[in-house]
Amino acid sequence: PHSARNDPWPFPGAEKYRTLGQAKDRWGSGHAGRGFYEKPDQWLTRLKADVIVAFFGFNESFEGGAGLDRF
Repeated sequence: PHSARNDPWPFPGAEKYRTLGQAKDRWGSGHAGRGFYEKPDQWLTRLKADVIVAFFGFNESFEGGAGLDRF
């Protein structure tokens, strides 16, 4: 599985190998530790970040000119 895929399964039928009986195990239901981790702005405040590096269009750059429309 990778971020560009619309579902978490690496091959057809893979969902049979994972128990989906609990809400925390269902795709898209969020992390099982919800409420434990801080929100992104709280992390930045606590860590006193001076610089944030973002890679907007990074994946599209590998497509050359064809990726400009998606950028």
